[in-house]
Amino acid sequence: MNPASAYLRAYPHLLCLQLLQNVQLGGEVMQNGATLNLAQDFVKQLDTRMTLSQPDFNGRSSQLDVKRILLTKLTATLPEFCENEIEQCWLEMAKFSREAGYLSTCFNILLNVGDSAKAGLEQALLFSAKNEHHRALGILKRWSSVNDSAALSAKIMLQRGVCMETTAAVESNTVMRQYKEVTKVLPEWEEGHFYLASYYDKVRSSSPDLQRSLELAIQTHRCYVNALRCGNRYIYQALPRLLTLWFDIGHKNKPRDEYMNDRLSQSTSQALSAINDSMRVAIANDTIAPYQLLTAFSQIISRVCHSEQSVWQVIQKTLARLLVEYPDQVLWMSMAVSKSKDPNRKNRCKAIFDMAIKSNPSLAVLVEDSQLLAGLLCQVANKTDTGSSFSIEIYFKQLKSIFKKPNFSSILLPRQCSMRVILPDKKLPGKFFPFGDSNVHIVGFEDKVEVINSLAKPKKLSILASNGQKYSFMVKPRDDLRKDCKLMEFNNIVNKFLADDAEASSRNLHIRTYAVVPLNEECGMIEWVPNTTAFRTLLIRIYNEMNKGLKVISTLLTIFACI
Repeated sequence: MNPASAYLRAYPHLLCLQLLQNVQLGGEVMQNGATLNLAQDFVKQLDTRMTLSQPDFNGRSSQLDVKRILLTKLTATLPEFCENEIEQCWLEMAKFSREAGYLSTCFNILLNVGDSAKAGLEQALLFSAKNEHHRALGILKRWSSVNDSAALSAKIMLQRGVCMETTAAVESNTVMRQYKEVTKVLPEWEEGHFYLASYYDKVRSSSPDLQRSLELAIQTHRCYVNALRCGNRYIYQALPRLLTLWFDIGHKNKPRDEYMNDRLSQSTSQALSAINDSMRVAIANDTIAPYQLLTAFSQIISRVCHSEQSVWQVIQKTLARLLVEYPDQVLWMSMAVSKSKDPNRKNRCKAIFDMAIKSNPSLAVLVEDSQLLAGLLCQVANKTDTGSSFSIEIYFKQLKSIFKKPNFSSILLPRQCSMRVILPDKKLPGKFFPFGDSNVHIVGFEDKVEVINSLAKPKKLSILASNGQKYSFMVKPRDDLRKDCKLMEFNNIVNKFLADDAEASSRNLHIRTYAVVPLNEECGMIEWVPNTTAFRTLLIRIYNEMNKGLKVISTLLTIFACI
């Protein structure tokens, strides 16, 4: 039985048990005198339980109902504390209703809430969800001078800026000032920097003035860097856009008499210099952490042949540092470039490896052994005239012998769980290892290699791992697996959004992904997914069954025609 599906079936019963225990905890607080410390600990425990539960509307609303009823029973003893917590329960229920699309329910819930800044913000968000942004602006204007807390003030100001931007009721400079004010009130809030950067980018892309566009590009880049400094919530939007902006301005830095006049050429060079400096400082000071850069590794390494020398130098230092920090994974990610048939790409990848080895000389053997293994796997993939199977011992003795050498490096087995980047919920100081099980290495290969009966004749290898298990991989020739690799990256992002969605999460919706490791432009490795059948195999089976049926019908018709 699949543990995930079993848990989903049992979850409603587990939720009921949790609600019963919440009632029991509330009864114990009442029996023990209902002091303020006991009540605070009780509320904290209920909130922790709720954060660990699934984010579906029905489950969360049930937990909030129980919490609100229990707090109502304590109102006589602790009136001020309980009234504030009850109001917070109503606001959370309104938020969950709005996010689930139950706007009428959200409106009815807000009728139970008093006149406060928090309630005003929730009402404005409700009107924005109904596309009534002018009404939302009116409510937010009333509470724009609230001083209850910096976080609440920043949220109100940010929503007001969003409504201004959506309605286009004010000029762009006013919207910019509004977003800037958010970052001043709450400098460590990722969302404020991200919205400011997105608006800068929007204005920049629509500006006909190239000089103005370059100035906004610098501001956009700095705000995206600040957003990444504060957290990972918007990393899949902020980091790719930041890199694209940087690379594009680098391409525009042409000789001054080719496409533009001297003044614009000088402005472009200055903008590029400022962005290059910003990138150097951000990477050197871990403002953009190394594990964050891994989420856009394929985008960065795809630009190793960037025409602008200053951009290439920053790319080289960035990739070299990632190789030093995460050598096992980054070597597999870089293999397609190191084995490229384009000499320029190959030489630049070698320059990255050399810089990393200069920083950490112990990497030299690992890089050499990894490239040797990748080259042998390409030879296995490209082997022809093999029949249905062949022996590694006969045709590729070196592939077996290299693992018998005592000084051969421990090379990571590139499984999905070892190569996928797992981000923390919040930006963590210091070093962070973003990969899962990375202690499984290749120790050898089984002798028999199966040849799959298809046009490209891919080979199925059984790899012996350091944990005593066997893992199957397919090495495929005459196919650019870089596209497949990008598709898997896209699917992993889709899975992240599905996991964040309450309805999708409750139905366990996800895409089954697997590791794809390009070895060059025409060859690569694919992790074999167990207990699956190829779509082509299913179609061939159906066609064969249909053909058998047609032959029987044809025979019967022939017999009946002769009678």
